[in-house]
Amino acid sequence: MKMYNVKLEVFEGPFDLLFHLIEKNEIDLMDIPISVILDQYMEYIKTLQEMDLNVASEFIVMAATLLEIKSKMLLPKQQFEGQQLEMEEVDPREELVTKLIEYKKYKIIAQTFKEMCKIGSRFFREESEVKYIDKKIALNYSSEDIYKAYLKVISKNNARENEIEIKKDEYTVENKIKELLVKLVKKPFLWFSELIKKSRAKGEIIVSFIAVLELVRLNRIIAEQKTTYGDILIKSFRRGEKMSNEGKIEAILFAAGGPVKLKTLSEVVGLSQEEIVDVANKLKEYYDRENRGLDIIFFEDKVQMCTNDNYGEIVRQALGLEIKQGLSQAALEVLAIIAYNQPITRAEIERIRGVKSDKAINTLLEYNLIKESGRALSPGRPILYTTTEDFLKYFGIKSLKELPQIEITP
Repeated sequence: MKMYNVKLEVFEGPFDLLFHLIEKNEIDLMDIPISVILDQYMEYIKTLQEMDLNVASEFIVMAATLLEIKSKMLLPKQQFEGQQLEMEEVDPREELVTKLIEYKKYKIIAQTFKEMCKIGSRFFREESEVKYIDKKIALNYSSEDIYKAYLKVISKNNARENEIEIKKDEYTVENKIKELLVKLVKKPFLWFSELIKKSRAKGEIIVSFIAVLELVRLNRIIAEQKTTYGDILIKSFRRGEKMSNEGKIEAILFAAGGPVKLKTLSEVVGLSQEEIVDVANKLKEYYDRENRGLDIIFFEDKVQMCTNDNYGEIVRQALGLEIKQGLSQAALEVLAIIAYNQPITRAEIERIRGVKSDKAINTLLEYNLIKESGRALSPGRPILYTTTEDFLKYFGIKSLKELPQIEITP
């Protein structure tokens, strides 16, 4: 008995199948011959049934929808007595066409995402165990605690009421120089405004400024003032001064492992956030020019170091990393819908795709490209989904504002 190999195309849902038939027959999306499409659609369903394959309920529902549209189009247009003009009726295909155009948009975006995706070729270091210390302290004091503290302060002031002694403030340049040098040991740089923040008199501010000038003269510090009347940045003229800004940023990004906020880099390196971006971009250009194995990416208000996409295969081989499978067409479509409509529920995603999307959503959650972001206020309180930082990192965009803009022509 001769055996035949039958190759049957697999479609993500009824909309996907309809688009295949429309493109195959070169049909205008705004003028779909329902009869022709219905016959070919039913032929595909029949083939599935003959091969004992389960036919998803969504395909059956679409078949019923096409039959309903066909029957409506066969009915004669209504005319009313006494009216010369024929009542303009809504095209029964209009709702279907609207849904197809919407689905087409995300199908095209999914193809664009497929080209942008760097999963499997871009790697990031695991974040180090050293975490940034949050300088904000939560003060959980009750009103009673605050009142007791107030009474304590008042009692101390009353006790010293009769012990007032006026002394002349004495500030010397020598003492201020020592104070400034001690501060610069603890911190590589500081602003003049920080130095005089706790000054108790104008005389102390003047002496502090003279101390700065004296240390500059002695080549012990470097003072920079970028704008007229602007704050003065004071740096220690020591070994640290030989470090380049590129080197500082490179070292911090490497040690951090994870993303670092531009604000944090600005505070540590002593540059504005715009200058940090410029320096990091120069470092990135150097990596590209020299074909180095590292790269720097920007997203939202953060920057992170990762491997160069071209070295993905060698990294996997050397470290024995598991090769992540690329995202399926279904997962890419769901990701596109979430990216452009977040926050969004599973029901809304399935309405646009016309097919169940549980598996695709679970895959995206596993890859950490989307996350659960609360619940909608609608009945049942369904889960809302949004994209993650990993989505930005693996798709090479700084923010959602840089998502590709796709114009759809019917």
